[in-house]
Amino acid sequence: SGIALSRTGASTFEDERFRRICWEVNPSKVGPQRTWCFVAKSCEFNLFYYPYENLVKWNRNGDELAERNRQVNGQTAQARQGSSFYFKPGISFSRRGEPTIAFRVYPSACAFSSNGAVILPIEAKNALYLLGLLNSSWVRAGIHTQAHKFSYSVGHSKSIRWIEPSPRERDSIESSVRIILEHKQIPKKENKEQQQKKMNYTKLRPPTGPRYCSTRRGGKR
Repeated sequence: SGIALSRTGASTFEDERFRRICWEVNPSKVGPQRTWCFVAKSCEFNLFYYPYENLVKWNRNGDELAERNRQVNGQTAQARQGSSFYFKPGISFSRRGEPTIAFRVYPSACAFSSNGAVILPIEAKNALYLLGLLNSSWVRAGIHTQAHKFSYSVGHSKSIRWIEPSPRERDSIESSVRIILEHKQIPKKENKEQQQKKMNYTKLRPPTGPRYCSTRRGGKR
């Protein structure tokens, strides 16, 4: 579409070194200009919104990631793929998912990985409208017919075409998406296994602040 750009992200080549869950890292070290930043990657099927808990060691400019890429195969392109589009708000999706593709909010202050992809609206005003449009049953069904074994690419999203709705219809879509996001961002009660897992981490490392990014101003709830 002429109102959005689709991009695929980078690889780390050593997840044990460059990946963390957010509560493993001191929050003072998390942010686009700090050691760690949030990253969009594959996750379970969720429409519109999913908590961002994964971090990548971007370290302000990705030089350490690029050097690891160079050590593995003599070049740095895979570690920097899509990085010029990091930290811009938009829409994300997993490159593999069942039962169909699912589009979610992609907050600013996030990078995105090779198994995740983003759609970046050319104009900010298009974000909610695109999120509602892409999550409609007919768009997801259309993309699914092109996919091979639940595998999705940025090319699938680029192939979608539609007739622009009237301003009234567009406002209705955006209003519905706002309501969905308000409900989706209410934290769910964790089960005992999740609570114990987090407790085990916090015995070793300082806890972080909020569990996830938000689309609200300031990035926090």
